[in-house]
Amino acid sequence: MITSGSAASLEAIVVATSDGDGRGALGSWMAGASGDGRRAGSGGGAGGVRFAFYGCVGGSDPEGPGVSEAWQREMAEHTIAGRGVIVAGFFDVGVTARVSWSDRPRASVLLAASGVPGRGFDAVVVGDYERAFGSVAEFKELVLLFEDRGVPVWMPEAGGLVSVNGPDFAALLTVLQSVVHSPAVRGVGAGRRRLGRQGGGRVRP
Repeated sequence: MITSGSAASLEAIVVATSDGDGRGALGSWMAGASGDGRRAGSGGGAGGVRFAFYGCVGGSDPEGPGVSEAWQREMAEHTIAGRGVIVAGFFDVGVTARVSWSDRPRASVLLAASGVPGRGFDAVVVGDYERAFGSVAEFKELVLLFEDRGVPVWMPEAGGLVSVNGPDFAALLTVLQSVVHSPAVRGVGAGRRRLGRQGGGRVRP
């Protein structure tokens, strides 16, 4: 379990994502960034929040990886519209949400990158809660970890920014408890719902 302030856990993530050339997957990602820390060709503009997108699709998911990544990214872009741009993408394929982030190839790189100065992004946006997080407990733990590193999390189900210090955070956690992690209920449109920020459960298709 990853906890805020755990240097050992972060080191384990970097080691676990080694790509065989000694610098690790995190080093490879950083090497692909331009001089200001952004991924080359990201298209990021000035004056907005720089977002790292995260998504995930399991091997048994009825959607194909391409379809799943496309709509999750679309949801993420809709969530941050007018607030910033996605400058980096991290998408796990063939990994279910029940696998810990530290054991997912791309999520683990994102976790490690979030703790590195000059990481090149300011916040994380996920395209769908159900595919990104295995449980409410994991969601809360990761959101607090990112927050501790100065990297706020945004997602459609929160209507944008997940405000951990706001009055709606507890209500959001309660609403998320009702989300069922089951391939049987996952279709192309299953992850496109958005829960109201007040926790009242207004669901949009």
